[in-house]
Amino acid sequence: MTGSDRASAAPRRSISLFGRPLGVAIIAVEKGISAVLSAGGAVLALILHNRRITDPIGLFFPGEAGEAPRDIFVRWLQHHVPHPTPALALLIGIGLAFWALLLLAESIGVWFGLGWGEFLIIVETAAFLPVEVWHLVRHPSAAALVTIGVNLLILGYVVGLYRRRLAERAERAASARRVSGHTAVTGEED
Repeated sequence: MTGSDRASAAPRRSISLFGRPLGVAIIAVEKGISAVLSAGGAVLALILHNRRITDPIGLFFPGEAGEAPRDIFVRWLQHHVPHPTPALALLIGIGLAFWALLLLAESIGVWFGLGWGEFLIIVETAAFLPVEVWHLVRHPSAAALVTIGVNLLILGYVVGLYRRRLAERAERAASARRVSGHTAVTGEED
């Protein structure tokens, strides 16, 4: 065995975080944090709906309209943050609740190495890439370019995980067929 054969036969050491491969841990933690933030947004939107509040900034900063720096910031927020109707707040709350559940499912699925979790991430990430490219073309920015790049890296990494899982499953199935075929022919097991 040559030196290059030994190097290629040696198991690859990968960096791990929380006992998982680094890429899996980063994706799972990011999806988990996003799920928590989305759930928080859903709760806030449902509170706005339930209390019939159309000025979300006024909820957190009541009576702030002076000339102090904080008051100027509050006025800026009041001007730039949308004022949803109660019906729109309900729709936003329901949408964010479903989004939080999807992100949580992705996080759990990829953390535990379940194929459906990887599949959800692939579908969700790929579905938004055309929108991100359209946004980049219409409003070019470094942030949009970085976002697309990161999403392409995530997509490539998770597709690789998913393809390895499918290849391993096919190999196990082929091996099981070989063993069962051998047993059926000879009446013996290995």
